[in-house]
Amino acid sequence: MSSKSNKQLIVTLVSLAICLLAASNNVRAQVPCGGYEVTAIVQVDECPPLGFPPMLPFGLNEQGWMVGSFRACIIGPKIAWLWTPEDGLQLIPMPNGTSQSQADAISGSKIVGNFDNTKLELGTAGFLYDIETDEFTSLGILPGGNRSEARAINNKGEIVGFWGGGEVPIPQAFIWHNGEMIDINPDFKTLNSDPKDINDNGIVTGWMGSSLITDAHAFIWDKGNVIELPPIPGGFRSQGNEINTSLQLAVTGQFNEDHPLGFISGGFLWEAGKWTDVGMLDGYASLALKGLNDDGTIVGWSRDLQNNKLPDTAFVWRDGEMTELDDLLPPESHLHIKRAEAINESGQIAARALNADNDTVAVLLTPIKGTLGDLNGDCQVSTVDLLLLFSNWGPCDDCGNCPADLDGNCTVSTTDLLILFGNWG
Repeated sequence: MSSKSNKQLIVTLVSLAICLLAASNNVRAQVPCGGYEVTAIVQVDECPPLGFPPMLPFGLNEQGWMVGSFRACIIGPKIAWLWTPEDGLQLIPMPNGTSQSQADAISGSKIVGNFDNTKLELGTAGFLYDIETDEFTSLGILPGGNRSEARAINNKGEIVGFWGGGEVPIPQAFIWHNGEMIDINPDFKTLNSDPKDINDNGIVTGWMGSSLITDAHAFIWDKGNVIELPPIPGGFRSQGNEINTSLQLAVTGQFNEDHPLGFISGGFLWEAGKWTDVGMLDGYASLALKGLNDDGTIVGWSRDLQNNKLPDTAFVWRDGEMTELDDLLPPESHLHIKRAEAINESGQIAARALNADNDTVAVLLTPIKGTLGDLNGDCQVSTVDLLLLFSNWGPCDDCGNCPADLDGNCTVSTTDLLILFGNWG
């Protein structure tokens, strides 16, 4: 083959690779081919006859730090906790007079949650705790109310939640910004509003309406501007549970079929007016969506509300495929993952599980990397991966984020090509 023909072939391959790369922009490795490595977090109980207290995780940050709560001696008050790979399990400091506390979300070194303080005589209040400065801040309660609850925090330190009670209907949405709680319920022009999540651009989702069980609709709030979503397809309500920086929403809603154990719920990924049904695990009829990252990966759990025979079981959903998390664990873990609560950008998942002794433990699931050279995350090394490698040929723009640099020298070259061919198939 002539030199000119070689150049034409390379140009064709690179062009095709660029097209494939664009088409698979966010395809990489959120449902890992190698499954998950499991770390279980257990609180040593001071009341052995009652067994271990259930460990309930709720939030997860990018470092893999987890927060949640447990009940002391199972029947005691809730106590907020933090777990880090470096320092293990720690109780979150609370002010004197605190009767119970729960940590709900974490971003960087900042934790938000809720506490009851016997000195306040106002019921529950949201809090912010900074791990690095060991500083605790009560978010307070707006005039006329008697409680507030923090729900989520973004990387800019903005917090959303609800307030109300007393003279004010519950819930009323607030955003906490620069040390101030701001009532945003008037923006919705409905009786109630309840935020569930805020992304790093300060855009909020949740539900708005007269009541969650009658006419709740999911919303997107952006600096006072509100987009109201309709009910889920085939249903009569909707609620935004999570929102990412691409303005994708994880939305749940109820179908018209009622059941003594609760409404039958369905889940959807919403983006720019398009609804994508996440489906249902075999044998189940209802679900809850809890976590969504910027790759569009969703975690949650399924419930058997029709027959009440199957246990709650957690799942991960990606690109139209729902997978039971139990199927992605090493057999020796002897765990049943009941509820997945959160997922970070690395694909780590915070979840609630039952161990072999039927104790409820918190678990961190960390993706096990698949075969070196599987650049598009489809669990095989093939022509697509080869073309993706060609499209990144040469020095990496970002050495820390250059998937085609298989040998780690910040350049995609012949060595990386040979590694890819060595793992072909």
